[in-house]
Amino acid sequence: MCEWLGNPQLNVRFVHIAGTNGKGTVASILASACTEAGERVGMFTSPHLLDFSERIRVNGKVVDPSFIGDFVDRIKQVTFADPPSFFEVSFAMALDYFRFQGCTLCVIETGLGGRLDATNIVVPMLSVITNISLDHTAILGDTLTEIATEKAGIIKPKVPVVIGELQKETNFVFSTVAKNSQSDIFYSIDYQQGFEAIDLPLIGNHQRENALTAWATVQLLRKTGMRITNEHFQSGLNRLGENTGYMGRMQVVNETPFVVVDGAHNPAGVKHALQAIQTIQTGRLFLIYGASSDKDIREVVSCFPVDASISFTAFTSPRSMTSDQLGQFASQMNKKVRVFNGISEAYGHVSQQMSEEDILFIFGSFFLVADFFQFLASNACEK
Repeated sequence: MCEWLGNPQLNVRFVHIAGTNGKGTVASILASACTEAGERVGMFTSPHLLDFSERIRVNGKVVDPSFIGDFVDRIKQVTFADPPSFFEVSFAMALDYFRFQGCTLCVIETGLGGRLDATNIVVPMLSVITNISLDHTAILGDTLTEIATEKAGIIKPKVPVVIGELQKETNFVFSTVAKNSQSDIFYSIDYQQGFEAIDLPLIGNHQRENALTAWATVQLLRKTGMRITNEHFQSGLNRLGENTGYMGRMQVVNETPFVVVDGAHNPAGVKHALQAIQTIQTGRLFLIYGASSDKDIREVVSCFPVDASISFTAFTSPRSMTSDQLGQFASQMNKKVRVFNGISEAYGHVSQQMSEEDILFIFGSFFLVADFFQFLASNACEK
């Protein structure tokens, strides 16, 4: 596809980001800071929440719908030896759009893994790997070492790589691949200087780690001649939503009672999110959780605090675990768990049980998060 498009991935500066958790946040912080510094920043992330166009942005503005239509019309006229997937078409579209828009830097988030991901066609200025935990084990492997090997596939010859989290099981993989690729390797933990002065408008220690990874990446981009100041980084954090459309990641949608929404869906992500929630908790903790049908939710559910009020819900995507499936799982638990057919039903019930001091955490699949924002939007329109 890229050959047919005239190789739009060539002669463009990229930062390529992989990792189990946090890559969307790191991508957004980095893109926002570079936008504040005056770069014309293309950003490719997935999945989208409400609309496909969210995946492809330039300085926060989503791709023009007419460009999407024109691109689809053009590519439908071509017969490829291997029929491209939805994700491959999406990324080719992003590359074509970034070239069309004259982007000076493109921040690219992998879709799945790294080594065989469609985004791995790019040769970046920097590669970034946020962290490694167990997720998509049927595809990437069922050990941290195997998954790290797939993520390390984005390390290119003589291209520096930033590692966001030091982990005993994965550091050997990254250092070995970097050495074999003659790529300098850097660890975000070594870039604390100056970071302590940054005011973080994000909840949780894991978000601090994501911000530190973005900070370390900025320090290395400076060495390439990019003029990104500490003030640009701070204003990038402050204008994260405006510059990138950042949403659905530890997002506070209501203050009283406190309601937080996040796409945490694997055990490591859920643990980090719940730890963050519990540091700000003043009253009772309510959880609304939904998962895709291909997920083994036992380990995720084992992370839930014993004193939390738990609700399971289905969501509108055909990939959703059904209310019947959730009900069967709930019946095996040692405490009462309510099961709902959708987020509007779940949220309506739970919100009636809450006082102003309580906290509600809505999390799991990004499809569930999308349903929740659709629900909020429809309620706003009715009002």
